[in-house]
Amino acid sequence: MTQPKQTIEEFDAWVKVRSLWTGAHDAAFYRDLVAGTGRPAVDLGIGDGRVAVESLPDIGIDISPESLRRCAKTLEGTRTKLVEADLADYSLDEQARLSYSSLNTFNHIIDTEHRLRVMRNVLRNTQQGGYFVFDAANTSLESLLKYDRIPVEMGRGEDYVFYLNETILDRDRKLTTYHGVLEHLDGQGTVTSRTHLPPLHRAYVSAHQFAIELNQAGWQIDNLYGEFDLSPYTEVSRKQIWVAIKP
Repeated sequence: MTQPKQTIEEFDAWVKVRSLWTGAHDAAFYRDLVAGTGRPAVDLGIGDGRVAVESLPDIGIDISPESLRRCAKTLEGTRTKLVEADLADYSLDEQARLSYSSLNTFNHIIDTEHRLRVMRNVLRNTQQGGYFVFDAANTSLESLLKYDRIPVEMGRGEDYVFYLNETILDRDRKLTTYHGVLEHLDGQGTVTSRTHLPPLHRAYVSAHQFAIELNQAGWQIDNLYGEFDLSPYTEVSRKQIWVAIKP
């Protein structure tokens, strides 16, 4: 099948509703990671700064201008330097002690070669003995089929409800596209209008495949966890949390 394309403008549209998304439990993990690993620390795909306001990285990189605009407001008064760049192309003046990527960023890099370019570039910008940590969603094909094309409520407030609707594009690659719908409510809870977000694509990369790519990129795998409490990874884990070292 033809590889789906994603534009920066489509990502920007989602940034505007990011604060409505519930269920993120990663900020404390990355805060403690930075505190325990050392600096310079780099946030790869910093987004609107939701994690960075806790972890306070030295540098935050993102390809989305809208993300960086919002992130600048979130991190106002901090010393974090923001850089607009593709993760495969950025270059640091000082190599990082730690580079981390939160909120399933690597699930949105759906092309294998692009992921390898990113991993190799992170390696190039990391000190010897430095760390690369990222999390990714982990799910089975059976679970994807169960919720295929079924709207799932992701967030609710007094004046809105936010839904995701995910559709499988390629079963073998576990490649999906998902749409967001924001329902606007009046004081009685009646839907007055709907905002439809552009589709985003996601690849549920297996742990086996990530391990191959990290090794090909030159990383030494240190650990793989299944949750932010550092529980061991199993095939039924909700997350993959990778820890790799530059040898």
